[in-house]
Amino acid sequence: MGMLGVNPHCVECANTDHWIELIVVDERNQYFDNVKGTLIDAKGRRYTITLNNQPIRLDGITAGRIQIELDPTLWLKQAQQRRPFVKDSTENLTHDVKAGDTLTSVAEKYGMTLNTILALNPQYQDDPDLVVVGDTVKLNDQYQGEPVDEWLSQYPIGYHDEPRQRINMTAGDLLSSTDAEALPERHQARQAISLNSPDFNGHLISDQCYVVCVQGFNYITLRFGLFFDGTANNTYSAQWGKQQLEGYYNQWQSLHSLEGNLPVKDWQARSYNYPNQEDFYWFWEDDEKVESSAANELTNIQKLYERYLNDEFNQEQTVFYHSEYITGIGTSNSTEIAKADESVLGGQALGLGEYGVEAKVVTSIEQLTEQLKIISDQFKSREIDGINKVELDVFGFSRGAAAARHFINVLLDGEKGEFVPKFVETCQQNELALQAGFDWSMNEHCEVTFAGLFDTVAAIADFSSLDFTPHNQDNGNVRLWLDPQRVRHAVHLTASPKTEYRYNFSSNKLNSADNFHEIMVYGAHSDVGGGYYSQYAFDQNEYLLPLIERKRIKRILRDFNNFDFERVKQQIEQALQQELAKEVAQGWNEDDYIISVEKGPLRGNNDRQQATGELILQRLVQGDLSRLYLRVMYGLAESMQVPLSDVSLKNNKVVWNNEKENGFIVPELISGSDHSSAMTFGKLCDALLQMSKQGNIAELTTYLFSNEFLDAFMRYNLIHHSSDDGIANHPNTNSQGAFDREQYDPTV
Repeated sequence: MGMLGVNPHCVECANTDHWIELIVVDERNQYFDNVKGTLIDAKGRRYTITLNNQPIRLDGITAGRIQIELDPTLWLKQAQQRRPFVKDSTENLTHDVKAGDTLTSVAEKYGMTLNTILALNPQYQDDPDLVVVGDTVKLNDQYQGEPVDEWLSQYPIGYHDEPRQRINMTAGDLLSSTDAEALPERHQARQAISLNSPDFNGHLISDQCYVVCVQGFNYITLRFGLFFDGTANNTYSAQWGKQQLEGYYNQWQSLHSLEGNLPVKDWQARSYNYPNQEDFYWFWEDDEKVESSAANELTNIQKLYERYLNDEFNQEQTVFYHSEYITGIGTSNSTEIAKADESVLGGQALGLGEYGVEAKVVTSIEQLTEQLKIISDQFKSREIDGINKVELDVFGFSRGAAAARHFINVLLDGEKGEFVPKFVETCQQNELALQAGFDWSMNEHCEVTFAGLFDTVAAIADFSSLDFTPHNQDNGNVRLWLDPQRVRHAVHLTASPKTEYRYNFSSNKLNSADNFHEIMVYGAHSDVGGGYYSQYAFDQNEYLLPLIERKRIKRILRDFNNFDFERVKQQIEQALQQELAKEVAQGWNEDDYIISVEKGPLRGNNDRQQATGELILQRLVQGDLSRLYLRVMYGLAESMQVPLSDVSLKNNKVVWNNEKENGFIVPELISGSDHSSAMTFGKLCDALLQMSKQGNIAELTTYLFSNEFLDAFMRYNLIHHSSDDGIANHPNTNSQGAFDREQYDPTV
């Protein structure tokens, strides 16, 4: 009989005066927690056993081979959570004691014995309970072996004074053949034989003391970042539009030079018209125009997408990160840098159709599952056994925020929803196994770790369901309520009714919960989520065309005859002055407005004409406010452990003040229109970024919504005037006749 008690010529006998000792641990020498099972001796007699921190010692068994069959559910649930031991000579030379630590628990954590810990830390020899929070415990810096071997060196003798011997086994060795079939190949029975001495043939026998070391599993967490862009926001179309504007710069400079020193509101069309207007705007009746996706800068959604870790593992190799960007509502799914195909009525106006909110959720599922093949290929070279958890960080802006919230609900529908069946099917196709007992309804296996939302505006109108306006909380099948038990953290930055009050842009609030944070901020819708150009978006100096805001705030039409024009003109001017007064009362600068009244052509053969009066806002607006709110969202997400990095891949420097990252930098100083001292905007952005990174939400909320901020942002032309007198963007008024924004609470 060999050293391990195995003789290929040994004949099983009927004597029942034999015994066995079993200690079952993982590679880190950690015990299992009350896993029940059956020990079967050579004659088939069955004995109930429990794996815990006590040795299993049985007397009166038959001599010969021993078989173990554990309860598959509890065994696999625990075994698949145990990771392989990886030797690291630089790891854990000391341990800082935390609440709940004891010297015994510290020893177990590092696969050491209490005696070894006490030998290295003699101050605790007399009373190990003296350890307190904040103490630094010295670890065995001479130990470079495996935890199981370290323990065996301390406790080499077992039952009946026999030597203990280490045996390496797989989880499948301790299951019935049927229960082991579904395991990854390297964890099936007899796959660890080669890890033992040559004379061990894979079977336990009686009259031996075994320390069974179960091979660790390498299941990992898949952590996905999903980024839903806003209505009419499309990164690829915006990149194309920027190329067109850059090519127009020299021509624009030549035309603009004709303005001389005129104030911005007196500039002519040559200075504010875009090249090939139809590429940047959709024109409706009466010259009303709506910006296309090509006219926008990249949004905060795209910029956060760039900062999310993508297709890489965390340092411990336990989490794999992958991110997906989903183009905005009303724009195509193409990734070609070109003007996007756009659904102006169905998608952008109503939130429906092939590019609508629900359709974009379907697109996100398709995009994500299509990447599982690539993810699987990366796993194969690392002996990864499969997936033990799926985590998602979901970001969205505008209707994209509505899509993000709807996606979360679709995900949490579990096996009855659209996401899980598609995900599971694709995993099976690509040989990506889910850990045994994977339960989509439990945060242990599936969790939304963060929802980052910019100014949710669902604004769904479905004529087929007799819903004729987006100005209500009837959003069809789109679900906006989030379950605080399944969403770990949520942050919603929403535009104040003082600065965003369009009729068709009602706000969809976040439901209240301790782990949900809704922060109201000053700015128009896209000042919050991004899309307005900053001067830093372009390399060209003083390119002001993208910063010009020209809005028709009010138009009045009146018929008159040849003798009545002056009277009618005066009436129109008085009416427009009243409109201007409302604007000024809202905080806008009176000097940025123009009132004009023009005669129209004669009508037919009579002397009737039409007078057209217009109140026009024309000014330069810095598009940097969204970059401040980008910092707020980034910092809060980082404080809540979202895997973001603000280090640029271009030059390995932080992006916020990095001249190579023109989508992130802000001006240090911004001058006002009233000749007041410049605003130290860069310093403000830095302060709010640090406050956000510290997760100081209460202070941040108070700070951002102070009247001082509103006054400053208005005075320095940082807030865009999003409303006008058109169909799409006309303002909403409350029962007192004041501009106001409708806000809706979500329903479950």
